[in-house]
Amino acid sequence: MAVAVYNGASGLNLVDGFTADGKRITLALDVVEAILSSDRKGLAEAHKELARLTDQQLADGEMDPKLRHFDRMVAAVGPTAAVALQGTAKGAAGLDAGLGAVSIFGVGPRGGLGLTGAGSALDPTLAQLVRDSPNEFSEEMAGSSVISDVRALALTLGDTVTLLRELGGQKQLLFLSEGFAGGLLADAAVLYHLEKMLKAFRQTGWTLDAVDVEGIPDIGRPAFDAASLLFMARETGGELFENYNDLATATERLLERTSVTYVLTFQPIDLVLDGSFHKVEVELKQGPAKARLSHRPGYQAPGPYSEKGQIERRVDTAEMILTNEEIDGMGVSVLAAPVPDSADGWFVPVVVEIPGADLVPVREGRRRRKTLVEVHVYAVDTNGAIFDLMVNGVQLDMRKVASTLEEGGLRILGGLELEEGEYRIRVLVRYPENGGLFLSTVPVSMGKEQGDVPTFLTPLFFSLADGWLVVRDTASLEVGSATGLPFHIGGLSFVPAVRPTLGEDEPIGVFLLGGDLSQPDLIIASRVLTAEGEVAKGGALDVMERLVDDPDGLDRVVGTFRPSGLSAGEYRLEVTAALDSGEILASNTSRFVVRE
Repeated sequence: MAVAVYNGASGLNLVDGFTADGKRITLALDVVEAILSSDRKGLAEAHKELARLTDQQLADGEMDPKLRHFDRMVAAVGPTAAVALQGTAKGAAGLDAGLGAVSIFGVGPRGGLGLTGAGSALDPTLAQLVRDSPNEFSEEMAGSSVISDVRALALTLGDTVTLLRELGGQKQLLFLSEGFAGGLLADAAVLYHLEKMLKAFRQTGWTLDAVDVEGIPDIGRPAFDAASLLFMARETGGELFENYNDLATATERLLERTSVTYVLTFQPIDLVLDGSFHKVEVELKQGPAKARLSHRPGYQAPGPYSEKGQIERRVDTAEMILTNEEIDGMGVSVLAAPVPDSADGWFVPVVVEIPGADLVPVREGRRRRKTLVEVHVYAVDTNGAIFDLMVNGVQLDMRKVASTLEEGGLRILGGLELEEGEYRIRVLVRYPENGGLFLSTVPVSMGKEQGDVPTFLTPLFFSLADGWLVVRDTASLEVGSATGLPFHIGGLSFVPAVRPTLGEDEPIGVFLLGGDLSQPDLIIASRVLTAEGEVAKGGALDVMERLVDDPDGLDRVVGTFRPSGLSAGEYRLEVTAALDSGEILASNTSRFVVRE
């Protein structure tokens, strides 16, 4: 169970995340009751006790004090919601907007998630919770600006159940409110916003049960009718509880009504993904006397991606990230290159390379508008937990970048901060403009350093002037400040080509990054392999220079690769470090393509 409060000024505020702890649930409900009764003293006391209990659980080891903010969000709202809430903070531009591409947001696990809450895990803003009393709120809702207020409320509730749609079992939202004037249900604009909210409830399997907190009105004071609450509850298969003067009684009635439920499951055949609503009729035959049947009025078919809202799109993305699904809908290539960053950690630069052919708009006439490329990178450990992440959106001004994309494409550089161990780097790239989608996994493994044994990463191809658009995700690259960006030669930095395409006589730089590559008896050798693993005739790597005095303690070897004599096709460059005796100490390969 989780408890939250909604305020027109502050939105939805999480009082306590999902928990089965009876003490925490009771204290969270005490917070809500104090808000409803405008009891500021009681609110402060209940909140203080809830925070004390959370701190005690941390001290007793019931909650891990080392959990990062992202992990706490996972515990509070679930992994899918926590992942979907990433990417809401703007980051610095990675490339000047005047050049036609700009990184419009970038965030790691330390970014803000847009929710507040109680205790040490989630810090609340009490001023937001008590800003308005219930009476003031209901009077405001009855005013002339009510349509915008209903819109904000409906959007918040719809987004909330969409974010939490991964939760299994009986999903119920207990809505404590006085509602708004029932006459507004005849307003087309109000119904439009409510229908969007109801659609979210139907698609996610949530039920709304409403409690009219107006209770039994005082003599001489008109009741604030509960028709709006009845409408929202009935349309989701829920129930309205009215004429109660205390929260405990209404809650007890709800628990009694839902203590035994049945789930009927069916699979629609040939379902069209058009977002349409389908009515469902349920009949109870030979049931017990005085039995009353309550069920959802129907189900909502999923809609096309282009018609989904921002939150629904994010949840779709989060669900795909958290599976093992692979989608090869774009020609994306990914490089993840772990380098030691400290005694206990590793910095993993990640390069996502998107060929320009995949970024062409659907229609030529739409080249004059800006388009967005979404890039999501998540490091998942062996326990299935997300250890670090990078979310980035790149806005492209097709008026300025179309010709560059035709010649090359887009490279995005970011970084992950990981510890020793094995991880799956999940990478999702989406280009909504033409429906392009890519989802793949890159395994990485970081073990202990091998002392004086030479090691190096995948050979990296680079060109200091290949014409590709480059965007640096500054938010995620900050974690590598101890090492600094490892892709540099002297004072020149570069972003490597993940899968370069070369002409037969087109040379390209090769960069080796590793440790203990400066040994005098070490021989750097190479050969070219075909896609089938056979040795190819042609191609040569000339080692030009070894740089061994870099401040980060890593050795660098720079050379030039020439694909002369290779016919068109896909190849791998294999580079080895060996001794004079022929003993191979390290070996690694990198892909490249020779075009016709």
